[in-house]
Amino acid sequence: MDSELRLRHELEFPPYRRLALIKLEGQPVPVEEHTGRLCRLLGRATGVEVLGPIPVPGRRQSRQLLVKLPRNTRLDRIVSACEFEAPGVKVKVDVDPLELA
Repeated sequence: MDSELRLRHELEFPPYRRLALIKLEGQPVPVEEHTGRLCRLLGRATGVEVLGPIPVPGRRQSRQLLVKLPRNTRLDRIVSACEFEAPGVKVKVDVDPLELA
């Protein structure tokens, strides 16, 4: 357990930081545009790190972002629910995900 906690501390993973996995799916152009917009919004917040976007395995028209947040920061305080919405794009947000696939 000690080695796992050391590794998580080095990588800034839970319990030292919070994670949010954001998956976007839809037509390629709207998905790319909205993914870029979310990256910019999230990247401006203090202490927030955005990893990605990368393709969702097995889904050609999807992208995902992994967002690292300070432990005491809520994702909805950085990006409002309406900012996650975009025409032609389905967005799923998993806060503190159990799997990163």
